[in-house]
Amino acid sequence: MLSRNCVIHLTVTLLLVLPSWSCRIPKQQGKKESAESVGVNPEKGNNPTDDPSTPPPEQPPATPQGPTLVTKTYHVSATALGFDVCDQDIQVEVNREFLARQEAGVLKFANPVITCSFVGKIDLAQALSGIVIGSPLQPKLTVQDQLLVATSLGDGAYEPARPYFPDLVKGDAQIMATYKKTATITLEDKKTNKKEKLTVVTNVTAMDKPFTTFITKKTYPKTRAFKVVIDGVDEANKLKHFLFDQLTMRVALDPAELVSLEFTGSVAKMVESGRSSTGGGNSDPEFLEGLPTSTDDDPLASTFGSAVETVTGLVGMTIRLELAEKPN
Repeated sequence: MLSRNCVIHLTVTLLLVLPSWSCRIPKQQGKKESAESVGVNPEKGNNPTDDPSTPPPEQPPATPQGPTLVTKTYHVSATALGFDVCDQDIQVEVNREFLARQEAGVLKFANPVITCSFVGKIDLAQALSGIVIGSPLQPKLTVQDQLLVATSLGDGAYEPARPYFPDLVKGDAQIMATYKKTATITLEDKKTNKKEKLTVVTNVTAMDKPFTTFITKKTYPKTRAFKVVIDGVDEANKLKHFLFDQLTMRVALDPAELVSLEFTGSVAKMVESGRSSTGGGNSDPEFLEGLPTSTDDDPLASTFGSAVETVTGLVGMTIRLELAEKPN
């Protein structure tokens, strides 16, 4: 039997403990109900970004990546007046996937000036300015009728667009196999406002055909090639507007390689590219040095010099770059 003192002590203890215990229960229940009524993770609260119906924040547009360049050794050879005038190797940085990326930038030269016997110095970066990476003349290409075309190039505007390359990679393979297109376009020089008509013939010469290089005698099992011929333009404008007589290009697939590049133009314009880049003298080839020019004071000498320059402007020079490395 409990004594009176024990009863009093037990009663006081229960009164002290029960209120504290009874207060904790409603608090836990209230917290659970609040979380269920809100319908979100109570740890995250009412942050609107946690609501799945809220669209994610817009991401900034991705920065376009430039071409991946690989350094390759190319053999350069050239002929003029029926003579071999160049024979050397150079290092070239190549955008091997320029056709797949539908870009005009094909290659880049660390040291673009070559020296040719009887002719002089030639700046390949200027002679090929329309396909050199980073050149002011490098155009933005679009696709029309299986062709990569350009509406403008440097100071020149073209109507309709100027054919640049056939779309060998993304174009229809059956169409490309026999592709040949002739386009008559108008070139307007935006500085002089002079207009000229020219004819551009684009011809695919090989689709997935094997090819053996002339220099290294290496065979690529699958290559594609095309030729572009331009006619009808004043000789004085050819270098400025990247207008050559003929350009031939061959690419290999799997792996992608620029196998060869060949272009033909006026020997005088080729030499002009080298003289302007090196800051040397007039634009006459070396084999004409010492002969009269059209600017001579003597009328007879001036007439003779003018005739020589006219003939020289008509003399063609062909430069060929060919991959001089073993295929991977």
